[in-house]
Amino acid sequence: PSGKSDSTNAFQEAIDTIKSQNGGLIIEIPGGEFKLSRTLDLYYRIILKGPGTQYSTVLDFCDQKKGPGIVMSGYGQAGIEGLLIKNTASNGVEIRDSNQVGDHRNFFYVQDVAVEDAGECGFFVKDAYMSNFNRCWSRRASKFGFYLAGFQTSIKLDTCFASNSRDTGIYLNDTIYSSLINCGSDTNGSYGYFLSNCQSIAISGCGAEGNHYSSIGMAATKDWAENTPHEHRSEISGITIQSFFSLHGNKSNHQDFGHYMTLFAEDGKRIIGSSHNHHAIPPDGYQHKEVVKRGSDSKRDIRFPIYRGGDLLA
Repeated sequence: PSGKSDSTNAFQEAIDTIKSQNGGLIIEIPGGEFKLSRTLDLYYRIILKGPGTQYSTVLDFCDQKKGPGIVMSGYGQAGIEGLLIKNTASNGVEIRDSNQVGDHRNFFYVQDVAVEDAGECGFFVKDAYMSNFNRCWSRRASKFGFYLAGFQTSIKLDTCFASNSRDTGIYLNDTIYSSLINCGSDTNGSYGYFLSNCQSIAISGCGAEGNHYSSIGMAATKDWAENTPHEHRSEISGITIQSFFSLHGNKSNHQDFGHYMTLFAEDGKRIIGSSHNHHAIPPDGYQHKEVVKRGSDSKRDIRFPIYRGGDLLA
């Protein structure tokens, strides 16, 4: 594993061999660097595992022309562990359905995996449920660090980190009853975290530092609702943000964005939730602003009290 020759065929043949036996095995990858030129398709009931931490085994997709690095396309119960994936043409790790109505992925896990310099998103999820991301890191993604595109339920991000993404670090769209725990999202080109069309999301013990716009953004608007076929979920409700740390938000200093949080609501849509912050904020460190209405529709309903720290523009 010197990274000089193309190992794509060897990897895919190992995966296909286990698939032909109906899965149920672990593919253990030795430490070192491997050069890959095409997408690896990881089927159900297969685990792709490196020997240790994120940087023990490196999968370099520098010669890839199109597609994600690893796509988890089986119906579920598969995992990736202990790898660095870099230089993919599109998403680093991709979990998606098969484009059949009602077909969802389930019980995946991605653990101790880093993605660097992805051509699109570091980690991409579409139509999945009951899946976890643990101790994962996206660095310098060309789009979002983590993107839950919709529709998802029961997804957990635990101790995950997005840094230096060109757009938002961690973006949840059309996602319900899911959680972010102990995550970070720093120095991204847009927001630290962004939620649209979401319900019943718990964000606990997370933080964001040095993002271009607000540490957290949310949108319940007609334009954002067009991103999902589930129109009844175009509103945002049941959002709980607890013990969140925000530092140097809105580095753009644009007057339309709060340092801590910015909410966009129009067309009669609602944003409902609460933010309980208990970290030590200097008295003059942030300005707690009154809610400032934006747009012309008086039917908007924003109920998102801030209990301590940060400013809010809505």
